[in-house]
Amino acid sequence: MFADSPLKEIEIQKYLAFSGASGESTEMYNDIRRWKALGASNVVLENSKRFPLRLPYGNSETTTNPNVQQAYGNGQYVYTENVWWAGGTR
Repeated sequence: MFADSPLKEIEIQKYLAFSGASGESTEMYNDIRRWKALGASNVVLENSKRFPLRLPYGNSETTTNPNVQQAYGNGQYVYTENVWWAGGTR
C-alpha cells in the first residue's frame, strides 16, 4: 500500500494514531480541514453529522459579548463558511 500512495497511507496512519490520543485530535481535525481545502480526501469520515469547517466561539463569549453574539449568530456558519486561508471571508 505504501508504495502505491505514500501520502494517503501516512494520512491514514496519522488519523488512526491520533484518534484516541489525548489532546492530539485537534491536530488531526486541522489536518483534515487543510486536506479538504486542497481538495484531498484520503481520510474519509463516515459520520452522519456535518464536519465543521471552523471552530465556534465558546458559549461564555457569545452570551456575554454582544459584538461576538452578532457575528456568531446561531453558529451554523461553522459548517458552511471556510476559514480565511481556505477561501473564507471571516
